[in-house]
Amino acid sequence: MKTFQQFQESIEQRRIAARQQTQRRETSAQQVAQSYHTRKANEAKREALKQEIKRELQTEQTPTMEPNLYNQLIARRQASQKSAQIKHVHQEIGAEAQAQQAQKRAEMKAIMRR
Repeated sequence: MKTFQQFQESIEQRRIAARQQTQRRETSAQQVAQSYHTRKANEAKREALKQEIKRELQTEQTPTMEPNLYNQLIARRQASQKSAQIKHVHQEIGAEAQAQQAQKRAEMKAIMRR
């Protein structure tokens, strides 16, 4: 049978454990929120870059004179270069987002194991 002192110590230990668990959960929630805001900021940057590239493509493809074969060829090359730039940016941002998500998943699994 436990003494009153042992009973109080047991309760205090449980309270300390509960506070620590609450702190871990709050920290995890803050990290998830920060990850969300970072991802949204990256998406906004990507969208702005896409809009800028679209505007450039529109201004570059607007003919100022009668297009000839050479001008058409140049316009096609520039469009394919811009398209390649867009694909590259998409790949970089996608890889970064996947890495962040994997890291958060690992952190959440570590927290859940405790």
